[in-house]
Amino acid sequence: MIIQLIRAIIRLHSGHGVQSAFSFDLDVTQTKALDAFISGMVHSNMSINDQNIKEFHELLWSLIDGPSFHGGRPWANVIQRFIWLRALRRDGNFYEAGDLSPDLAKLEYFVNGTSLVHALWYQRDSDMGEIERVLAVHNEVLAVGRSNTFNMLFQYQQFSSSLALNQQREPKVFFDPGFQWLSVGADRMHLPAFRQGIQTLLQQVKDRYLLLTNGRTAFNSMPNNLNDDMTNTIRGHSFAKDKQFDSIKLEFFCSLVQDHSLAMVDGDGRLGWNIPAVKDILRRSLHGVHRVFLTPVVPAFASCTPIQVRHA
Repeated sequence: MIIQLIRAIIRLHSGHGVQSAFSFDLDVTQTKALDAFISGMVHSNMSINDQNIKEFHELLWSLIDGPSFHGGRPWANVIQRFIWLRALRRDGNFYEAGDLSPDLAKLEYFVNGTSLVHALWYQRDSDMGEIERVLAVHNEVLAVGRSNTFNMLFQYQQFSSSLALNQQREPKVFFDPGFQWLSVGADRMHLPAFRQGIQTLLQQVKDRYLLLTNGRTAFNSMPNNLNDDMTNTIRGHSFAKDKQFDSIKLEFFCSLVQDHSLAMVDGDGRLGWNIPAVKDILRRSLHGVHRVFLTPVVPAFASCTPIQVRHA
């Protein structure tokens, strides 16, 4: 998308093969940066060198830095004009909010990426440290509450996303009245086969687990008075972190170390890890874990409820 933006700016600025009343209304700094980039590419015979890269970054930076926002004056911002141009269709209408929102996200990534390049690469010869340079660029271009291009894009995306989520769309998911199949678009899934596939998947996980532990199970029943709060959505929360599992996990870990020779103690009492064996058991564990990471649960009723897969 950024290549499309720069190409449009160059074509309108040069006037080669383009007849349009539209203009990006570049300011003096942006025009100077554009002329320097074009001149540099022409003199280098369209080859890429460090000077061309520097001039290209200066052009990109001039489109998003603090002064480029022009105090929020209507249509004085180049990015704002590009959004209008990209959203406009040939028939004079504008495309849907659902198409606009991803484009706005890409422009936000562009601003973030250009800011990092400016702080960490372009200003690398500055007397300021890396953190100080990043903070300075952040305060100018990315800080919340400031009048800048990034916050303009963020507000646009919030608005377009709300419109997209509130749009009524034709249903694409249909359930068989007898709950034997469901269709998504042109694809159909038979639920009995799907449920059987889940059972097969879980059995494969169990077989891999027993192979890893030499047939030993960590525990055969859940501890007493275990509180599994399914409403807790804090990242990393799991019922397995309950203190009742501490001794079980320690015993299980020690058995793995012993069965697979993961570590050894030398004559001086120093513990040394068998790195190849550790890598091998991690690889074998991954084969079992990835099978249950996104295992879904098929509800046996008509209304679709959100299912959160956890403790995988």
